[in-house]
Amino acid sequence: MRQLIDDLKISVFVAPHTKVAYVPVTKAGSSSLLRVLAQAEGHDVTQYLTAPESVHDRRTYPLPLLGSLDPALQAEILTSPEWLRLTVARDPFKRLYSTWEDKILIGREGWEAFAPPPLVMHRGGIDIGASFRRFVADLGERPALWMSDPHFARQVTLAHPEVIPYSDTVSTTELNALIAHLADRSGRALTSSRANEGLGLDSERFVDDEAAATIIELYRDDFAYAEVEPRRPNRRLKRVVIDPVGTRLHELLSERFRVHAALVWDLRIQGGEAAPGSPMGLG
Repeated sequence: MRQLIDDLKISVFVAPHTKVAYVPVTKAGSSSLLRVLAQAEGHDVTQYLTAPESVHDRRTYPLPLLGSLDPALQAEILTSPEWLRLTVARDPFKRLYSTWEDKILIGREGWEAFAPPPLVMHRGGIDIGASFRRFVADLGERPALWMSDPHFARQVTLAHPEVIPYSDTVSTTELNALIAHLADRSGRALTSSRANEGLGLDSERFVDDEAAATIIELYRDDFAYAEVEPRRPNRRLKRVVIDPVGTRLHELLSERFRVHAALVWDLRIQGGEAAPGSPMGLG
C-alpha cells in the first residue's frame, strides 16, 4: 500500500495557492481542468495546450507534482481539511467512445503495437458506429492489452479512491460548477476550454446489446464509481457514415498527423518518454 501511495504521488498535481490536489483521469476533462488550475494559480495559460500532442505532457502544466514537495507538506495536502483533494469521474460508455474516437478513429497512428481492428466501411465511407462496436469486441477479447494504457484503463485504477482521501469526486457533468467553485476559492476569474474536442456525435446510439454487455463487464467498478446505471443507454442504433469524400479527407489528415506526431514523439522519446501506444504505468 505504501508503494502504491508513493507511485501515485507522481500523478497528483498540486495548486498551492488554491490549495487543491488533483488526480487526473484520462478522457474525463483532465486537460481542461489542469488548464483551469494553472489559471487559478495565476499563470498565463495561453501558451499551454497549443497542440494535441502536448495535452498529456506533464511539462506543459506549471503545477508541481505531489512527490516533488516537502514530505511535511505532502502529509498536510493528503490529510488537512483546508485542502481540496479531487478527481473527476465520467460515464464509462461516453468515456470509452471518446477515447476510441480520439485515439483510434482520428489518431490511429502510433497504436501499431495494439493492432486495432480495421474500420468498417459502408458504401465507400467509414461506418462510425459499426467501427466502434468492432473495437469493443476486440477490447473484450484482449482487455489486458488495451487496458494497460491509461486511456483505456479503468478510472478506479487511475484514481485509486481506496487510497487517496478525496474531498470530492466530481462528475464531468458538474465541471462548470466545479470551475465556479475554484474561481471563488482562488479569487480569480477562470475560463474553461477543451483541448481534445470530439466530433459531437451521440455515441450512446452506437452501443448494441453485445457491446453494452462487454463494456459493463470490463468497467463494472467504474459504473459504481461514476454513479451511472450499468445498463445499455439506448434501445435503438443509429448509423453514422462518413461519406467517401470525408473518408478521403480523414485519410489525408491522418497521414499529415502521422508525420507531425512522429516528429514530436521522436523528440520526446529522445527525452526518455515512452512511445505512443506503449503500455504505460498507471501510477
